[in-house]
Amino acid sequence: ADLTGPRWHAAFDLAFGRVCGAKARIDGYNGMLANLKRGRNFQNPNSTTWVLEPADATEASSSLRNLAARARLHLQRGVDEHPGTPWAAIAEYELKTPFGWRWTESE
Repeated sequence: ADLTGPRWHAAFDLAFGRVCGAKARIDGYNGMLANLKRGRNFQNPNSTTWVLEPADATEASSSLRNLAARARLHLQRGVDEHPGTPWAAIAEYELKTPFGWRWTESE
């Protein structure tokens, strides 16, 4: 709220959204690996491998879900309030990568 110029708003939303998104992705990734180490059973008896894929939903804690939501909020605000700018283009690109993870089985 203390920022007065539109460039400052755009730069802040982009930077803060990217940082929140990176932290949500990294902490979520580490959490998913920790959950797998505790043991996980295959649903399909022919499966032999777990594959970790990016996903919109996550099994992570509520604090990570909130952090991902915060990242989406700031990045989307950058896209909506500053269309046609480099900040909006980078924010759109960042929003294409999900903030969560999911395990899938493969044979």
